[in-house]
Amino acid sequence: MKLIHITGKKGSGKTTLLKIIEDEGFPTEEVSVGYEFLAKYKPWLIETLPPPSEFKEHVIKIVYEYYWKEKYSDDCVLFFTGLYRPSEVEYLKKKGVLKFIVAVKVSKDYIRYERLLKRKRPGEENFTLEDFIIKDLHRDGLVEGYRNNNVSKIIEIADYVIYNDGTIEDLKREAYRLLEELERREIISRKDRKKV
Repeated sequence: MKLIHITGKKGSGKTTLLKIIEDEGFPTEEVSVGYEFLAKYKPWLIETLPPPSEFKEHVIKIVYEYYWKEKYSDDCVLFFTGLYRPSEVEYLKKKGVLKFIVAVKVSKDYIRYERLLKRKRPGEENFTLEDFIIKDLHRDGLVEGYRNNNVSKIIEIADYVIYNDGTIEDLKREAYRLLEELERREIISRKDRKKV
């Protein structure tokens, strides 16, 4: 299995980029969805985890070993989001499966915050600007109990950066450029589409 991680701050466009890539025929996942699946169908695995403040690479290890490896073939290319800790990146690199990291960035934070306030995702319907700023602090490990997190560090080590300051059409063009670059580097090929 080849894993390609899409990273970025909340509201940068990671999920939208995943949807565009999925529409091009590649399987996509969010780590949290895998975790929720395991919590529902294999709760004994989740019970073995330490408290969230001590997770380190535990969540991705369980999602990778007990969900993705069972769901996808060995020659599958999987695009995914959801790593918050550099230790998770290191775990997947040591396994030899993390092949590429793509960072989605927005040049001005106010653009991200405007998007977040407009989109009203489940669980965030009543969030204020302050709530989203606190989420950012959690994801960067700047709040007690979340010290292992550091999304900014993962963004720094990305192999490729997409700036998402424009429209959905602009992001689609960037997604197509990304796929071309991955083909040029021989990380993916056209035959990888819809391979599960």
